[in-house]
Amino acid sequence: MKQLSRKAFITFFLIAIALFIIVGYKYVSRHEVLVTASSYQYEVLVNDAELKAKNLGVVNAEKSKIPYQKQTITLNQKEDMSGFKIDEPLTLEKIMQLKGPSKQDKVGKQNANAVAYELVVVGDIVRQTDQQTKKSQVVVVNARVSSVRIPLVLDKQTATIANSNNTKTKTISLDELNNSLDDVAKRKNIIAW
Repeated sequence: MKQLSRKAFITFFLIAIALFIIVGYKYVSRHEVLVTASSYQYEVLVNDAELKAKNLGVVNAEKSKIPYQKQTITLNQKEDMSGFKIDEPLTLEKIMQLKGPSKQDKVGKQNANAVAYELVVVGDIVRQTDQQTKKSQVVVVNARVSSVRIPLVLDKQTATIANSNNTKTKTISLDELNNSLDDVAKRKNIIAW
């Protein structure tokens, strides 16, 4: 069998590469995929607001859970937040310990014998409108979750709590405390007074 000369081999190789490039270009140009990028217009409806609160319960020294646990809070679709109903659900998580009171926890001049925990979601509510379809939806953006720890003195079905400066105390029913920690509007009367 006869071998190709070096010049013939290079010529054949260059023709093959040229054919490969031409066929590839023709194939790609026929099968162009149209990419339509949606652009959105944004309108901030509520900025940096407390959107939802979740009561995690009251923990005393005996019920203290030392290992870290994952706590979740979900903003549900069509749930009313700051006067708006959101169109997309959002679940946030926080890893935390639910520990009972320490010796430094005071309610006025008394030592705390329990601690109430809650999760609070803070974020922005935004209306985003697709420029092409003109479809708009209300979503939560820049959301973050924080935990609040409230030392208290439990006595049967009442709880004594202190204001944020620990200068004044008030006694409320345990049911009122639990209901307030689940409601963004009511929690301000319990926490900041």
